[in-house]
Amino acid sequence: MSVTLQERSKYIKDILNGTFTSLKTVVPINHNVSKPKLLENHLAIPFGVLIRITGDIKGKLILAGNSTMFASIGETMFGMTLKGEQ
Repeated sequence: MSVTLQERSKYIKDILNGTFTSLKTVVPINHNVSKPKLLENHLAIPFGVLIRITGDIKGKLILAGNSTMFASIGETMFGMTLKGEQ
């Protein structure tokens, strides 16, 4: 089955909106979302979460940040300070 460009754009928009909604639900802190961008080169980040997307639309969604941000998210979600590698 071939997916048209218009269908593909709608799927990507739905995936991004669903991800943002999930983040607001799971991580109850104020956060800013930057504009999504398509990466053509290798990505080098010290901390991040990789979500692989399969099916008609294939891709990778990467949530990147620094250790302080991820520690703050963990503290908010679990109610206790998380330190070091877990």
